[in-house]
Amino acid sequence: ITPFVKPIKIRNTGSYFDTLTQAMAQAVSGNDILVSQGTYTESIDMGPGVRLLGGYENYNWTRDIKNNVTKIISRAGVGDRAIVMAEGASVEGFYIDGAGLYNAISVSNLSDFKLSHCWIENSDIPLIVKGSSGSIENNEVTGNIAGLKIENSTNVTILRNRIINIDILQETTV
Repeated sequence: ITPFVKPIKIRNTGSYFDTLTQAMAQAVSGNDILVSQGTYTESIDMGPGVRLLGGYENYNWTRDIKNNVTKIISRAGVGDRAIVMAEGASVEGFYIDGAGLYNAISVSNLSDFKLSHCWIENSDIPLIVKGSSGSIENNEVTGNIAGLKIENSTNVTILRNRIINIDILQETTV
């Protein structure tokens, strides 16, 4: 039996895709986008209420984020970040390579977001949270100039993260 050829699917819809951008364009609030192991060279604007879940294999769609590495590398010339979060959106189980960007993940003016079980590297400030509430849990941030910048935000839960080789931790009105 040959594994399914498309590496991305929206759970319980029968919809399969070749790119994260295609899947995000079709997803609606409450959808889970399952992403199989591999490298995706894209910049993504998350949809409101959509969960982006990495670490799957695309045969039985079982999840193991350590062995089924799912990597996002920002696409050169498209925006200035790898992922822009949306209201109620969640990103879980990805290796995110900022590919020399100033900022890998941007969170701005949201009342709910979640980033968990991700590895983030190769950007000046991998995660910037402005005017938002949400959770940052079980992530590893390495090899960046600054690890985390939070501005004018309330109720940001930061649990069990590891930030290493970082020059600056910036906190403003957390």
